[in-house]
Amino acid sequence: MRKELAAKNVLSLQDIDNLREESLYCKVFSKNVSVLAKNQKGIKELFKLISLGCTTQFFNGAKVFMKQIKDCKNLLLGSGGLDSRLVDLILYGTKSEIKEEIKLYDYIELLPISAFSHKIAKSFPESFIKEMLRFVYKEAKKQKKIVIASGDVRYKSDREKIYHEVLINAKGIGGVRHPLYSFNDKNPQYPTLSYLTTKEMIKEVNYLEDSKIIREVVVKEPNKIADMIEEVKIIKDKLYTPTFKNDVKELKSLVYKTAHEMYGDKLPAIVQERIDKELAPIIEHGFSVIY
Repeated sequence: MRKELAAKNVLSLQDIDNLREESLYCKVFSKNVSVLAKNQKGIKELFKLISLGCTTQFFNGAKVFMKQIKDCKNLLLGSGGLDSRLVDLILYGTKSEIKEEIKLYDYIELLPISAFSHKIAKSFPESFIKEMLRFVYKEAKKQKKIVIASGDVRYKSDREKIYHEVLINAKGIGGVRHPLYSFNDKNPQYPTLSYLTTKEMIKEVNYLEDSKIIREVVVKEPNKIADMIEEVKIIKDKLYTPTFKNDVKELKSLVYKTAHEMYGDKLPAIVQERIDKELAPIIEHGFSVIY
């Protein structure tokens, strides 16, 4: 083993700690964050991250690293919903860990108390969760972060909850289980993650205990983020064909070279007319690159 490590220039305990093999990433449990594109450049950056996650970084599932998101200047990074690192730290971490985690994000998402109903029903006092959410708000404001109320929405109305529960209990590709699925729970309770109205959200985050602050995180701060987002086009509204250098010129050259080889230097009128008829729409509609 020492020889194998030495061959990889791993010579100290620090080197071992820094060692990152692709096989290790397959075993790491990834967590969710929220990513918003601020403008059209942000859309391109987001598409690049998705492409990386689905190709060179497909480690037993698509994965994107936090540093890669942070390096994108046209994206906003939010702390995410229930299946996020911040929520894990709220439930199982320390306050010092929460402080460090908050530093990573452009904005912090506070969830409705009902989103924790499955935790409250089984193991966590509601008072503890409310206290920790208040701590997150205070610490985020100290760090001058935008704090918003976020529903981690999975469906529009409560009556659609049953469909979400079916998905929770269904196995994914490769036998992967949903984060809310519990192997040992015979009578599972799942949080309601429906779309909330402003009044409903105000009621859900009343754990902040200050009407001004509640109004801020539910209305004012989300609008601030919305104002940071420009109008973008996810899909082009017109034909958007790929272009190569001199593709039209090379297509014409190829067509006429083949035609002259078949019919001689002087093309018959019927052949010339057919070439003109076929080539015109191909070039006009951007299909020259295909040919």
